[in-house]
Amino acid sequence: MNEPHDTEGQSDFELDTWAATTQTVVTAIRAAGATSQMIFLSTANWQNAMTFPELSEAMLAVTNPDGSTTDLIFELHQYFDKEGGKNTFCNDDLASGFVDVAAFLRDNGRQAFIGELGAGNGQDCVEIVCSVLDALNENGDAYLGWTSWAAGNWWEDYELTQVPRDGEDVGIVKECFGPKFEASQTSREGVARK
Repeated sequence: MNEPHDTEGQSDFELDTWAATTQTVVTAIRAAGATSQMIFLSTANWQNAMTFPELSEAMLAVTNPDGSTTDLIFELHQYFDKEGGKNTFCNDDLASGFVDVAAFLRDNGRQAFIGELGAGNGQDCVEIVCSVLDALNENGDAYLGWTSWAAGNWWEDYELTQVPRDGEDVGIVKECFGPKFEASQTSREGVARK
């Protein structure tokens, strides 16, 4: 399930139902023999990273059949225009928010993967997203990794495009996603060698 929503702000029953459904799926996957693979867990509110801590209580109870949480990874998403990625501008500087979410994950013995990060190509987005990627990379024990979102190249006028233009990477890729991904890989290789 990708980006479940419209359960936040409603009764706890809907969030509990989502967590119970997720638990049933995890149990079935493990019973089918996938005992050592990672399972990404979809969270509420479009998988929004910033609201995850306040909406996570029921999801934190999802475990493997043996009661452990090993390889149960929360997948979180985030956009930086305060409207879920509908605009080319960025006005939501969330680097410190990602540090707070990392602390929340650590405090609860959990990890997350940032499955979608999206932003336009202006300097406002470059500055915000680059600082967020630094925060993610610096908290690699809580965040297993991240990936950007661009929806491919079939929409030429898509506001969050990352498709090269005239053989050149667009701003957010050239100045942020490309270099920060390389930095992420370098830091993870260093951790793996320790």
